[in-house]
Amino acid sequence: MTMIYLKIFNFHFLILISLSVAIVSRGYQEIILQRCLPKADMENVGIKCSHDEVIAIKEAFFTSSIVDQCPFVNLNGTNYRRSTSDFKSFRSCTDDLRLTLNSKCSGHSSCLVNLRKLHYHQCSGFDGWINLKYICIPNAKLNSYCNIQLKDNFGYVTNPGYPKYYPPYDCNWKIIGYPGQRVQIEILDLSIKEPFYNRRRLTNYECTDNVAIIEDDVKQFSLCGESKSNLIEFRSKSNELDVEFKSFNFSPTRGLLFKYTMIDCPTLKPPSNGYMYRNQSLAFYNCYFDYVFEDTGLSTKILFCQYQSYWNGTVSRCIAKENATIETETVAYALSRASSILDSSYVDSDDDEQSSPMVKEIEEISIKPITIIIIGIITLCVIATIIIMLIHSGRDSYSTNIIL
Repeated sequence: MTMIYLKIFNFHFLILISLSVAIVSRGYQEIILQRCLPKADMENVGIKCSHDEVIAIKEAFFTSSIVDQCPFVNLNGTNYRRSTSDFKSFRSCTDDLRLTLNSKCSGHSSCLVNLRKLHYHQCSGFDGWINLKYICIPNAKLNSYCNIQLKDNFGYVTNPGYPKYYPPYDCNWKIIGYPGQRVQIEILDLSIKEPFYNRRRLTNYECTDNVAIIEDDVKQFSLCGESKSNLIEFRSKSNELDVEFKSFNFSPTRGLLFKYTMIDCPTLKPPSNGYMYRNQSLAFYNCYFDYVFEDTGLSTKILFCQYQSYWNGTVSRCIAKENATIETETVAYALSRASSILDSSYVDSDDDEQSSPMVKEIEEISIKPITIIIIGIITLCVIATIIIMLIHSGRDSYSTNIIL
């Protein structure tokens, strides 16, 4: 994480802007910018992206909690945070600012907002800090076309006309990931017609224009109007999801902005002559009996899913052990190391001077056990012969003493 510090000595505060890389997709790095402002700056909250980017608000809230406080700046330029002892009788208050900032910033390249004037501040009696998290989305990563399939690792989607208006249209976006993946939807901004009163409905309200999230032909959510409860996050159980936006009339409101992300690693095919088991965090691969992986020479392999995005390795094919060259080289190396430990040196063969040292060591290791066995047998035979001779010699001496 990269930190950029801007010292504002008029308020003795530190405005903190942090840059963190969230997702990398096809060479593009998504950067989430985070800012912390003192309450004194509520009348002048500005966000600016480049001319070919648009703003998307991820988080925006006012808080009096010391956990989310901005770092202070001393007169000598060093920063610090107040300790909890300074707030023994301090009450906490938090206020969501996303709707206000969405109305002025989302979909634009820059904005300047007077929160004191535009936002009904439920924490008006509290001192505190404004925390912002936002993204500058390149226009190239922003899709504003309807009725298409989306297969990238992640992306941003709006209705045609966003953020100025939306036309009467039926939009459908089918989001498809690889097998083993799931789809995450994050509604960042929704401003469409409010529901109308209908006493026949269980909730007494009915949506005309609406946004629906559908999985396996089952409607998971149906959203309309403009409220904080619409800014939801949803994760599918499968690798496919549909987002529908139905509007019946032209409306001068913003419409819809959402982000989709493929989460979890895609399922890799099981190897030939092997099988596979996986969950969301790891995958276990195993070759059949007498088969090993070509790249490692081992019969099992475990891969881990990194950052819910990619595996930390690849899977090669399973081959018969006799064809596993890597395993043979590994064994040969192990045997050569064992040979060097047993003997400080080895004798070169006159008949095979061009053979490699590794092959010679292997030959020595394969010959040495037979030599040791032969020497052991001969030694045992000699010892047995000596014992027998001693036994017979003792018996003859005993017989002579009896005769005498």
